[in-house]
Amino acid sequence: MRDKISVRQLTALVLALSLLLASCGGGAKATTMHLRKTEGTVGVSDGEKAVEPKENLGLYSGYGVDTKNESYAWIDLDEVKLTKLDQDSEIEIKKENKRLEIEVLSGSLFFNVTEPLGEDETMEIRTSSMMVGIRGTCGWVTENTAALLEGTVTVTAGEQSATVNAGEMAAVTAAGEITVISFDASEIPAFVQAELEDGDSPAGSTNESRDGEELQTLLRPLVENLNLPLTVDSITYGVSGIESAKSAYLGLPYAMTNPMYDGDGDTEIIPGESPFDSDAVYACFGMNGMPIPEGYQESEFAFFFSAPYTGGGINHIVINQPGFLCLGGLQVGDSEQLALDLFGFPDQPPQAELEWALNSGGTLSYRPFGPDDFEFTYHCDGAVACVTVNEGSVHNIYLREEK
Repeated sequence: MRDKISVRQLTALVLALSLLLASCGGGAKATTMHLRKTEGTVGVSDGEKAVEPKENLGLYSGYGVDTKNESYAWIDLDEVKLTKLDQDSEIEIKKENKRLEIEVLSGSLFFNVTEPLGEDETMEIRTSSMMVGIRGTCGWVTENTAALLEGTVTVTAGEQSATVNAGEMAAVTAAGEITVISFDASEIPAFVQAELEDGDSPAGSTNESRDGEELQTLLRPLVENLNLPLTVDSITYGVSGIESAKSAYLGLPYAMTNPMYDGDGDTEIIPGESPFDSDAVYACFGMNGMPIPEGYQESEFAFFFSAPYTGGGINHIVINQPGFLCLGGLQVGDSEQLALDLFGFPDQPPQAELEWALNSGGTLSYRPFGPDDFEFTYHCDGAVACVTVNEGSVHNIYLREEK
């Protein structure tokens, strides 16, 4: 005959089971943290012993993750809190209810919090010298620096604290003081740059899930120091005269030169004054037997350089054919990737209109027309440079006066 379990025994059993579950990782909430993926040699510890790393491994409070040389680890702290551990780095994760703390024991950590934390949530990244309070931001932390690509954080060191905004870096000196300075794209670590350029990465995503304002903030450190040369080969816009362009290009097949009149048909021609507005050297598709490439039209310029007829620097350039090195590093026919690289953009073309005021005093704007169709417009010193990409390759480059 089977013994009956008393109410007292049942209560004790339930209590013991609940204590056992609590001791095994804090319940279901802890499993929101996962080792998403690894590259190279990555170690995981539960605080006492090693745990075999694997994709989507559940992580709990007290777990540690470390990387060796040329090795990286991506960690989802939950659906909106994402991190990447740099090579030769180590962290420990601590979580209690809605309080999350990451201790950077060595190396560097990239973080991307895609939604603001709730009023009852906290997230802190600690190092041996400082604490960074995270609310909804993107950046990276080393043992004595914290830098932001997006949002705002508060950095605390001892009794001092400082606010750090996008494009700024806080550093803790040997004396324990906090200094905040601006940084540029050249100072972004390679392991962070890889995330910004990776279209499959939540940090590097430039699809419609990010709005224009968010993308402008995220990409600002990559573009704000842009300073392109307004050149085509050896010709400098606004400086080189038309004779320089004639000397360089009049010997090309189908090239021509003649004065041009840009006015309307009713303009009065004054005796003793030139009826021409500009002097030019150029070639046109379909003219003088010049072939018309696919994607272009008859009478469209293959190349065009013009300057005021009365003298002065070249003030209008159009390039629609390969063989002309423009803006210091781009030709018609180059891949969209080369165009994105020239302007400091990540690998994937954003699908939002963007514009920045640059540190040089100029502006940069970006307009998408489709997945592989977009246009950059660069304003600098009274001139406009425009690069158009169609179907994944550079289609057109021009420079002209600001209107």
